[in-house]
Amino acid sequence: MLKLKDKNGSLMTYRETPSGAILMKGKRELYLSFKSVNQGKKARELIATTSFNKLFNKGRKVRIMGPNVAALKIN
Repeated sequence: MLKLKDKNGSLMTYRETPSGAILMKGKRELYLSFKSVNQGKKARELIATTSFNKLFNKGRKVRIMGPNVAALKIN
């Protein structure tokens, strides 16, 4: 687990998984799905250059897991 700051300086938690990564801020979770190393680099660049709120709102809501969970697929 890593503690990161987004573009606005907000503190987030980042954790790599076998199928991608999980980004957490407060009670909200964003699952980033990627398969290749290049897609992983692109995901980390997005995290560094975009605020968590924009990424979370861009992600598809996963209602089965709760209202505070979203998923974003990196191509």
